[in-house]
Amino acid sequence: MHINATEKTGRIIFLDQVKAIMLALVIATHTILVGKLFTTDLKQIIKAAPAYEAISF
Repeated sequence: MHINATEKTGRIIFLDQVKAIMLALVIATHTILVGKLFTTDLKQIIKAAPAYEAISF
């Protein structure tokens, strides 16, 4: 039973590491995409929108 428990623990740790790497990749990808959106399109759309200017005052 001791060997079986060790194999399960090792497998759980491996799956946790894979999940952490995938989560880090998703966060990095979304950060890059949102940063790109804010620096190019969204800033120009907000500046051009009269409703946003009216609300901001």
